[in-house]
Amino acid sequence: MTDWSTDQVGFESSDRSDGMVRPPFAFVGITGAVALVSAIFLLGGAGNSAIGYVISVIASLAGGITALTDQKRRGDSNYVAYDSFRWSLVSVRYGVVFIAVLHIIRLAVNAANGGGLFG
Repeated sequence: MTDWSTDQVGFESSDRSDGMVRPPFAFVGITGAVALVSAIFLLGGAGNSAIGYVISVIASLAGGITALTDQKRRGDSNYVAYDSFRWSLVSVRYGVVFIAVLHIIRLAVNAANGGGLFG
């Protein structure tokens, strides 16, 4: 064991000051904001449910990107897991699906009453 030296050992460090990898909280906020805009089209009487539906699809895509980004970050050994993040991501994604279904129902009722897509 006398021939072992510290010259043969390498250390890597990240360029971050704390080295921790955190969940993408900003992405959840963006997804929630887009879902809120879609809900305003539904509840605010802004009229057009087709545009609100398209916005809810965009919010759904943002939620999926957020989940994939989080999954990629979870692979890092320095990942810091927050229960509040998982809860908020799941809540926002279920909310987006609920809003999209309400837009679809509103569009279906409008179509059954003889209305057009944008009427």
